[in-house]
Amino acid sequence: MENKKIKKRSSKAFTMVEFLVALTLLTLIGIALLNAVVYFLKMKIKHSLTLSSVKVVKEITANPNRVDSCSDVDACQYFNGSTTSLNFDESLCDPTTNPCAVCLNIGNKRVLYGFNATQLRDNIYKITVCWNLYKNATKEFVVPIGE
Repeated sequence: MENKKIKKRSSKAFTMVEFLVALTLLTLIGIALLNAVVYFLKMKIKHSLTLSSVKVVKEITANPNRVDSCSDVDACQYFNGSTTSLNFDESLCDPTTNPCAVCLNIGNKRVLYGFNATQLRDNIYKITVCWNLYKNATKEFVVPIGE
């Protein structure tokens, strides 16, 4: 009978368990990095929508006739369903049928904002601008409108 030599495992080789543990750790690190990228992209979009609310107020002050019809409405009325500021029916942008909605082009996206206006004094209004990204968000501005 021939003596079979048993090969010794090299100390540099990985076992299957060590390989699976390393693969699991790399996968978890990859998922964490992907989550961080998604989080910062969402923050960038949210910040962009917030900054653009100033453009909404500029458009409203340029068209003061829209203010009177939006005094007793909910600024977030367009977002009560499943509509978001980035995914909406384009007919909501028509100022003749929806005077309390403003649509802006931000980059290559069309964004829907709702607003209401409350008169504080003569020609001074508080304008509440609403948008919906993941939930409703509002920002208030006090501006002079008209003369």
